[in-house]
Amino acid sequence: MEQPTITRTENGTPAATLTIGDRSYPIADLSDEAQKLVKAAYDCETQITRLRRDVDYLSIAHRTLLQELTNRLPD
Repeated sequence: MEQPTITRTENGTPAATLTIGDRSYPIADLSDEAQKLVKAAYDCETQITRLRRDVDYLSIAHRTLLQELTNRLPD
């Protein structure tokens, strides 16, 4: 099964659509429960993106700390 995607218009209007495979659904036309699920899925995507960025930053900090530690070890 293809991964569903949520697309939004450039200007951020409520005309956002949910795209699954080759079918698109205007989110405003979905049931309230389906709209809640779309919002929850979008929130998850946002958090995943933020957490991946945080992991990248932490990886850089970790490498820097190990390099600094290596520089301070006795020969």
